Parts: sequence; C-alpha cells; structure tokens
Amino acid sequence: MHVNIWEPDTFLWLMQKMDVPWVPGIWENLRDKAYAKNPEKKNDTTVFGKYLSQMKLKQWKAYGWADTDKAQEEWGAKNQIKQ
Repeated sequence: MHVNIWEPDTFLWLMQKMDVPWVPGIWENLRDKAYAKNPEKKNDTTVFGKYLSQMKLKQWKAYGWADTDKAQEEWGAKNQIKQ
C-alpha cells in the first residue's frame, strides 16, 4: 500500500473502507501545513493519520463515506463564513 498525499486515488479507497467522509478542503489544509513545515520529508502517512483524527472529532464523527457530499457542503459553508 502506498499513500501519496498529492494523489487522491491512492487513499480514497482506504477512506471508503474505513467509512470516513472525504472533505478535500480539510485534507488540503493538513497536507499544505505538513509540506510547508518540511517539504523534504515524506509526510504521506502523517497527513493521512491527522486527517483520520480530524474526522473523529465531534463535528465530523456522525459522517461516514456515504455522507461525503453533505460533509463537503458543511465544511464549505463554514469556511465561506470565515472569509
């Protein structure tokens, strides 16, 4: 198994198996922070683990893979308000 943080095809199937929703905005924030911290270091599994942890927080815990669209809409609405 190989997770490439820049290629969703390498990890989306895992999220589906684990019943975790896919919210690209959250993934991109975690990925970009890890890359900015150390671009030379392989952060693939670190980002994946942090994403899974994020999805277990209270606000996302009720969502599963089937709720991906709803989770994306909620995240988008919250971040639109912040801007």
